Amino acid sequence: MGLSGPCGPCTEIHFDRTGLKSSHLVNKDSQDVVEIWNLVFMEFNRKPNGELEKLKGHYVDTGMGLERLCAILNGKRSNYDTDLFMPIINEIQEVSKIQEYQGRFGLEDNNGLDTAYRIIADHARMIAIASADGAFPDENYRLRHVIRRALKIGSKAFKKDVTLLQHLMHPVIDTLGDVYPNLSSSLNRTQTILQYEEELFKKLEKESKKYLQALVGKPYADRLALEDLKGAAKLVEEIEKLRIKGVKSVPPTLVYQLNSDRGISVTAIKTICSGEEIGFNEDDFHVVSEKVKENSKTATVSGRLERDSKFKVFNYLKKRGLKHTDMSSQHSYSKYDSDYEFPKISAKVETILVDGESKSRIISGLFTIVLDKTNFYVESGGQIFDTGCIYCETGKARVISVSDLNGYILHHCEMVEGFLEEGISVVASIDESRRIKIMSNHTATHLLNYALEKCLNVTYQKSSFVGDEELQFGFGVYSNFDLKTVETVEAIVNDLIDKRLDVKREVALKSEALEMADVRTLPGAEYPDQVSIIKIGENLSKELCCGTHVLNTEDLIKFVITDLRSLGSGAKLARAVTRDQGLEAEANAIYIDKNLKILKSKVSNNFETIEEMLSNLLVVQDDIAVLKNELLNTKLSLVKRRHFESEIDKCFRKVKGQPQTILNSVLKAQIEEKAVAARRNGLAFLVVSLEVPEAFRHFKRVEVRPDIVTKEMAKKDMAFAICYATSEGVFARTFIPKETDMYFSLVFPTSLTCVSFCFRTSSTT
Repeated sequence: MGLSGPCGPCTEIHFDRTGLKSSHLVNKDSQDVVEIWNLVFMEFNRKPNGELEKLKGHYVDTGMGLERLCAILNGKRSNYDTDLFMPIINEIQEVSKIQEYQGRFGLEDNNGLDTAYRIIADHARMIAIASADGAFPDENYRLRHVIRRALKIGSKAFKKDVTLLQHLMHPVIDTLGDVYPNLSSSLNRTQTILQYEEELFKKLEKESKKYLQALVGKPYADRLALEDLKGAAKLVEEIEKLRIKGVKSVPPTLVYQLNSDRGISVTAIKTICSGEEIGFNEDDFHVVSEKVKENSKTATVSGRLERDSKFKVFNYLKKRGLKHTDMSSQHSYSKYDSDYEFPKISAKVETILVDGESKSRIISGLFTIVLDKTNFYVESGGQIFDTGCIYCETGKARVISVSDLNGYILHHCEMVEGFLEEGISVVASIDESRRIKIMSNHTATHLLNYALEKCLNVTYQKSSFVGDEELQFGFGVYSNFDLKTVETVEAIVNDLIDKRLDVKREVALKSEALEMADVRTLPGAEYPDQVSIIKIGENLSKELCCGTHVLNTEDLIKFVITDLRSLGSGAKLARAVTRDQGLEAEANAIYIDKNLKILKSKVSNNFETIEEMLSNLLVVQDDIAVLKNELLNTKLSLVKRRHFESEIDKCFRKVKGQPQTILNSVLKAQIEEKAVAARRNGLAFLVVSLEVPEAFRHFKRVEVRPDIVTKEMAKKDMAFAICYATSEGVFARTFIPKETDMYFSLVFPTSLTCVSFCFRTSSTT
């Protein structure tokens, strides 16, 4: 055991490979006599000073080395030579086509290849089992670290691209599948995660090359994980500055900043500081880290008691001997036909608090009240708190929010009329309309989770928020999640709503609930000893959840996903609405679709006169601006929103250049008309002053352009001089027939009346 902590007498079983009763080799780190079983009879607790004290209960700590026992049964001296590892090692060789495994250790393994074989084989087993047990790299740093270490070694030692790990899942299943049957059933899931992690690794490897420059020549550089390189480069730079100043230890505040901002791990920091021979106090770092976390918790106050005040209030309530608030009425509601009933409850006012101080009576302003029991839901499990009112014959208060102070439910209120006193009986009534919206959104969250699992090979819940206006659901995603998938997920949820599935809540012990088949839990979440299981339909969805839910999926009426955004690598956040909000989004889509059709018809209209065309274009431009503004400020399905944005953009691009095109044709016609008249009058050249007609000046970025005179026009028997003004100045451009030796442009940033033209031919100017 350790130097301190639980301990006691122990017995061990060792296997003597020599058969010569070599008891003198026990615990001598010999390969000839190997410990295979250990039992420790826990009777004492050893204090740091070495003193032993009796434990209240006695226990047996036992452990057998499975791989060691397998080596004995296989007649092998190394665990890695057994039938647990060799199929995996052989697969590595088969895939990489590199030198076979030689079983060398220590100095004999001079190129480190056999060590690489063993590391990857061992890591492959760990990755397969951890993934099958439901672990995700996004949520489990150690798992991601093991995957990336294996990828790095595979790439370096076996000259193999990153798909090596995927190949190794098959021999892992062959060797362990009988004992761990979920290895086989979760193969696709594991392969999907590995494929995603491998792509992420390649991208990270490419991005990290620039940071390696700062670590050239550093002996520890190869031991750093890719994700640590960005922070490592900065840390090395800072260490050099500290050396110049004569500082011999890295400040914990600097370490925390690099850890927080650049993601460098504490392990990497220790490795670098050791390699650079500069001090690093890990305990000081953790002190700074905890202080920052604590400060962040108390940085804002949103109608709740601050930390110090909460501590004071909690001690006051405990000193008063008040029992924890009875919250059993939070889930007391029923449904008759389509209407929900939420019983009001009678409760006793235990205490009234103003700014953390106890008051016997309250007549106005903001205050906090503690009741002996409540039907108000306190914010937990991602679900927002209830609001409502507390009243009696003498007065009424509006409940603004509700919070939990270690079992005491605090109702944060504003006095509406009359007064309330400590010790009196009051009626607690929640805002029923708001609660129904919240319940609908919470049930929708469970249906969304189910639908995502149906559509995606691998996904898991990362976070959730359930409010009265909308729900938000964060989830891991390891494959493409496009609008088509959003549409499919939305359709699945609405289909479950139409099926009118019953929603039931059951209470069970945590130990029993976790043993149930197909019960969905939140990765990394801690659950109380007694939990609620929310069941939807006949085994359709089962989740551990403390929130409130509708009693039938039909009460959601309509489910609409309104937004989807990235939460970083491998994670998305979906936002959605139900009930009236869902119907509103659907109605908005119909309204905008109707206006879009009208817009398209205007874009496609044909007109006989230029004036009619220009007038229509002005209307179309205004309509496009109005529709774009409506899209920004209207609740809509994400799928519909993206469709409308695309269609409006097509209309915009179609009409965007039309005013300029029409202007060009008008000006060309003017030039042609004047050219015909000039030739008729026997003129050898034509000077034309062009400007944007009044009818075009309502359009932005419409101006006279020199390309309105085509090469065909210039090749004729007449010289052209075009004078025009733009936002950049006044320009003159000439076009000379082919037999002359040149043509040129002049810029005169003055008025049109000051422009001069000079035509040059072979004999005359």
